[in-house]
Amino acid sequence: MKRAVRLLSGAAAMSKPLRPASSIIICAPLRQGEHSPGADFRVLMLKRNARGPFGSLHVYPGGAVDAFDADLRWKEVIPHQEAETQSSKLPLSFWIAAIRETYEECGIPLLDPPLRLSAENASKWRNAVHKSAQEFFNLCIQTKSHPQIARLVHWSNWITPAFEKSRFDTHFFLTVLEAEHATEMVPVVDGIETLALDWFTPQEALQAFREGRVHLFPPQYCSLLTLSRLRLSDLRSYIAGTKSRTSAELAPILPEPALLTGGETAMVLPGDPLHSSAAQQTVDSQDVHRVLVKKEKGRFVDMRLVRRVRGEDLGEVYGAETTQDKLLGGKL
Repeated sequence: MKRAVRLLSGAAAMSKPLRPASSIIICAPLRQGEHSPGADFRVLMLKRNARGPFGSLHVYPGGAVDAFDADLRWKEVIPHQEAETQSSKLPLSFWIAAIRETYEECGIPLLDPPLRLSAENASKWRNAVHKSAQEFFNLCIQTKSHPQIARLVHWSNWITPAFEKSRFDTHFFLTVLEAEHATEMVPVVDGIETLALDWFTPQEALQAFREGRVHLFPPQYCSLLTLSRLRLSDLRSYIAGTKSRTSAELAPILPEPALLTGGETAMVLPGDPLHSSAAQQTVDSQDVHRVLVKKEKGRFVDMRLVRRVRGEDLGEVYGAETTQDKLLGGKL
């Protein structure tokens, strides 16, 4: 196994404070008569504007948790059992923020019952929510609806590396927009934070990244790899509760950059012996959990996931060029 020449994450004392954030991986079945090799669902991805740490990236809808997302009045709006069940897993503010930010950024109202607003009223409410998170609460009160948190699956938790200027503790959720809700769930970019949107199958999104047509960060890249192994029936099982994410899959992921012996740069992840958490965990010295990366002008232009546990390769399955031998050889 390649050893690190040095970690690149810098001193912990220099790390910026974390902001809580939420994001939703929104999936939808392929349209009737539509076929795509290896996939039966698409994933919504938004292209950010050119400003800030996520400039021109393709991301899932989401953003920072607002103080009002933790307002106790939300428990009077959301059915008691739903609020108790979901808040036992994660503070309610993360679930609310995910749905609020999704409505703000792409206009999809993950509410129950579904909204029945004219285009003019929908636009007014969306603009109001963009200005104040409390307006999302007001929208629910006036329309007698509530955030559909029971339809969200807590999917993963990524933490921005310590050296970045803007850092987030982001909880990712997943949901499926079923065909019967297609009419009221049509996404529209806001023209402010989001400039374009695409419905990709996971394989299409990964191919677009390979070809340089979209830009991704490791959380989106790795989640797309996971989704590329799943079918729509799997996603529905997670939502129904007959399948569950494991504690390991929900454990915080804090990537740490490292320069490997051969000159390759890797983002090492928990479970890799080079990660700082290895000292507190039982990690075999031969295990590997990292993303080999290549960056140009501050962008990730290539990524390859390498995952090996007890001698078994569990890394990428997408693309014929992504065999483990090539990955460990550093041929990016």
